[in-house]
Amino acid sequence: GGQGGGQGERQPPLGEPRRPIGEPAALTKTRPVRRIGSLVLIDPICLLLHQHKVTKQFVYPELETLQDAVDDYFFKKEIFTSAVIARGLPWHEASLWLNECSPQVPALVCVSEADSIVPAQNVKQVFGSWQARLRGVRVLELRGAGHGGWLGDADLRARLANGVRGLAQEARLIAKATAAAEGVLEVTAA
Repeated sequence: GGQGGGQGERQPPLGEPRRPIGEPAALTKTRPVRRIGSLVLIDPICLLLHQHKVTKQFVYPELETLQDAVDDYFFKKEIFTSAVIARGLPWHEASLWLNECSPQVPALVCVSEADSIVPAQNVKQVFGSWQARLRGVRVLELRGAGHGGWLGDADLRARLANGVRGLAQEARLIAKATAAAEGVLEVTAA
């Protein structure tokens, strides 16, 4: 993102405070406000953007059926989407990396097994690992679905909704534990 203390500085993990451009950390005296409680990513092209499959499927797709051509036009070549992807998307800033995830902001990554854009197997491998779980990330795979396939399938929508409810419950527990820990620290410091 466009915030940070200096040029080339990495942003803190999600949920951690981001200070305005040029503001040194020493000037920030107030307690940070938690702005993001959890994160849900559905068929996320922002994960593993560096892999060739994502770009290839957006820029040079193989169209085999009429449905492929319709999807290609409405989701990729429509004039506004095309302009953003071709000219206005800062690819180097649009990626979400595992090291940017934080256990304080749990994340649900939902991938469709037969996705032709998102490299679902690779996303599952990276974001479904133990390292990812320790960073608060869990993966939900929608078997048999293609990119956006959950939109037309009531069972997949129900699985996704259950996953989001579970994530919201986890986020509430983390927020309560964090608030309790901050109260203990304030009493101890006094």
